[in-house]
Amino acid sequence: MQPVHTENWRIHLFVSPGHRVDVPGCVQVIMSLTGNYRWPEPLRQARHLARQLHAEQDEGRQACR
Repeated sequence: MQPVHTENWRIHLFVSPGHRVDVPGCVQVIMSLTGNYRWPEPLRQARHLARQLHAEQDEGRQACR
């Protein structure tokens, strides 16, 4: 495992090698996916979807009251 610091933000992402990928390759993939955002794009989209679903569940709970 190796911590990766994105250029635009001071966060630590931990990457580890997998099948046919070494640590420098992992870092290269993460940096290519980060772009101008704090998180790599796949994680950013997953977080956005989770927040959206959570908000919809909260609306459903309030409607039942």
